[in-house]
Amino acid sequence: MIRPAGIRTKWPWILLGLILTALALTFCYVNTRTTQITVEVRDADTGAALEGALVEVQNNNGQTLFELHTDEFGVAGVKRLDPAKGYRVLVRKVDYIPALGTDLEVRLHKTTEVRVPLRPKPGGRLYVGAEQNQIAMVDTASYLLASLSRGPKALRQGAIRHLVAPPELPQLYVAARSATYLLDAARLEPLQGWSVTGSVEGLGLSQDGARLFAHVTARPRPRLTVIDPQTGDMRSLDIDPLPELAPDAALALRDKRLSVVGGLLVAEDAEGQVSVYWIADVARRAGAAYEPTWAALSADQSLLYVGGPEMGGVAALQLETQAPAQLAELGQGLSAIAVNPNGREIYLANRTLGTLLVLDAQTLESLAVVPAGRAPEMVAVDAEGARVYVGNTDSQNVTIVDVASRRVIQTVEIGAQPYALVVR
Repeated sequence: MIRPAGIRTKWPWILLGLILTALALTFCYVNTRTTQITVEVRDADTGAALEGALVEVQNNNGQTLFELHTDEFGVAGVKRLDPAKGYRVLVRKVDYIPALGTDLEVRLHKTTEVRVPLRPKPGGRLYVGAEQNQIAMVDTASYLLASLSRGPKALRQGAIRHLVAPPELPQLYVAARSATYLLDAARLEPLQGWSVTGSVEGLGLSQDGARLFAHVTARPRPRLTVIDPQTGDMRSLDIDPLPELAPDAALALRDKRLSVVGGLLVAEDAEGQVSVYWIADVARRAGAAYEPTWAALSADQSLLYVGGPEMGGVAALQLETQAPAQLAELGQGLSAIAVNPNGREIYLANRTLGTLLVLDAQTLESLAVVPAGRAPEMVAVDAEGARVYVGNTDSQNVTIVDVASRRVIQTVEIGAQPYALVVR
């Protein structure tokens, strides 16, 4: 049978139209298919839905593809993922331990449902003193930035350079320039304030936490200001000369409760009497030919670790015996130190290299080098000795390092230059 010429001519156009229609329907179908992953987040203890939890949908390499927040029902979802195996979801919320779901499979036109219980761990905070009178609070369970707020109004735009937290009380001491404040640790609202004549160069607490020590530089000479927060009383102590003879110097420090406050070593006896010495004098008595810019005590207070960016290393000074200093040569640029409460490790920030050095606390042997951010200038360790926090001035963030694995587990963006760290 012979078909009319008109039909033969139109047939290719009809076929093309059918193909385009099929493609359009396929495109619409694929792009309107149901949610590929839904995540339901609940409190592991109470079963309550957790609103506002951060959900990161990642590929199998750990790269974050989407960031979502759960709704009032504790649910978040993402559509149009490529069908594949190996997806992961990382769920975090302030005051909860993060949870990671791995090896998730997404199938075409199917919904993968993930239920995530989060275990609560409330209260832990890292406080970061920053530029322009700012204080950041980082939750130590989830590693989320809980808040970034202004300090006391009287500090104006001064940088918060000194922080101290009493171990048992929900309070925080901050200092900038010539003012010191006691803040509520949760709301960061001022409870008390003190002004000094001069500039605060360091803060510390007595061993029982009942008195605040401030290293103040002022004319005609620097001094230690002792503040009683209960009564508001303030008194100033002159810096004592350390005895010239090593046995006498050792005796002056023996059986004392010691604290490092700026460039000063504070010694308290059993009756509460306080003596104050220059750390530089302690280093000189041990035969060190340098001027330390930072210092920290060992966990048992038998050693004083000292150093500085130009020293090229760290020295361990025997306080009870005044034996010659033990020096470890580690290169220049060392900017801060912290000691693990377990007494086994010390941590040094290198501002020049952007690294954290892990050393054996007794032998000063190098154990590991961990990358940090740009210009790390402060280090803090939590009370459990499980996490090390490194404040990076130029990159405006904090690097969190796991002590057991010696690996970076999180970097928290602060959005302002940090100047001081304290964990509680």
